[in-house]
Amino acid sequence: MYFAKSFLKLLAILYIVELAIMILVPGYMRMNHIYVALLDSVVILILGGALIYFFLFREVNKYYKLLIFYREKLHEIIQAAALPSGEIKKVLELLINTPLLKLEKKVGVFFLQSGEYRLSEHIGFSKFILETCSGLTPGKCICGRVIESARPLYKPHLDKDHSVKYHGIVPHGHYCLPIKDGNNVVGVLNIYLPVGGKLSEIEKTFLGSVAVTLEQIYKRKIMEEERLAAQKFEVIGDFASRIVHDMNNLCFGFEAHLSSLSSRLKEDTTMAEEIYELEKILSTGKNFTRQLLNFVRKKDEKPGILNLNDVIKNALPLLKSMTGGNIDIKLKLCESPHKVAGIANQIEQILLNLASNSRDAMEGGGIIEIKTENLENFGCDPVSKNCNWLKLSFRDSGHGIDEMTVRRIFDSGFTTKGKGGTGLGLATVQNIVLRHGGKMWVNSQLKRGTEFVILFPVKDKVRIN
Repeated sequence: MYFAKSFLKLLAILYIVELAIMILVPGYMRMNHIYVALLDSVVILILGGALIYFFLFREVNKYYKLLIFYREKLHEIIQAAALPSGEIKKVLELLINTPLLKLEKKVGVFFLQSGEYRLSEHIGFSKFILETCSGLTPGKCICGRVIESARPLYKPHLDKDHSVKYHGIVPHGHYCLPIKDGNNVVGVLNIYLPVGGKLSEIEKTFLGSVAVTLEQIYKRKIMEEERLAAQKFEVIGDFASRIVHDMNNLCFGFEAHLSSLSSRLKEDTTMAEEIYELEKILSTGKNFTRQLLNFVRKKDEKPGILNLNDVIKNALPLLKSMTGGNIDIKLKLCESPHKVAGIANQIEQILLNLASNSRDAMEGGGIIEIKTENLENFGCDPVSKNCNWLKLSFRDSGHGIDEMTVRRIFDSGFTTKGKGGTGLGLATVQNIVLRHGGKMWVNSQLKRGTEFVILFPVKDKVRIN
């Protein structure tokens, strides 16, 4: 756009020079064509060259100086963002103190946290702004409209879209940019401008790059949370492993004493029946501890060719224990399922995470249905050329999920569980599915339950990303 305007200016300069020649040179229109061409060339070269230099080349030179200036400033901001702490406030300080960039000394960053867009960092916000703008609602006010449209929004002054107003508000403008992770808006950069303040294209490009830098900080913080969550899970796993070993020792001791007692009370039929029932309970306890021990040993698990039906059956005791007695788990497993390459404990983790969400959606009890199905010549993958899949569907009879939540349900950091949620459960599930080369989506309607559908590619060789 800038160079198109410069080209038009060049044409205008040449036209003005030609017009000046026609007016100022006596007898120009009656001159021989050869003299006209020579005169035009000389005058345009001298006069036009001078005008082009003063009105065009100087402007282009100024543009490149600005480009270099903003590039160096952006490099400084990126270096601040690359610090281990990833200081957002340092980035904002560098931004509002950028020479040549006419901004108010007010700027704020909102990030998606626990399902809500919360103010993460700011400079210059008054107490009133902090109270009224601590969070954003999609579609409301200027920042909310940016979340909804996923596009930058420029406002030179206060208008009807600026819905948060108060007595004594100082007139100002805004330039709000979405902070995006792919197609998902994970935050908003809210910049205050002087009334009527304008931004050039190069300035808008610079601010867009700052928004991208903030997105990198956000992603790094999410990855750090995931890493800490994984470490926490590993610590819990090791702790559970020690408990299970102790429980196993208790079970073996209890079993030995029961066996001894049973051999001495063979004539007492009533006692023998009660001992038999105790042995059954003990056997169930041993199976459960063995399942739990297998699950917490996930660091020792290696990829292999799996029968998914067997993985589901092995995980069933843990699923029943997690969901409680008021939720019925039904299995509808196909005969002779396609083999898939995978890590059994990671697929068990998928089932446990989905079961945890279903349990929370069915507080009064309900039904979970786990189903497998062979799919052939279905949705051929353009990269792997695979057309055969094993479909795993996990359906519950819970309260369902609204359309807006469905669109964001796999986002890292998004949760519907308030402060008690981390927003990592379904993001982890999707990550495991993708590492297995699979696909995943959700079907849900309010008051009609939820179904998660996962497709695993059929494989006869082990290869996990």
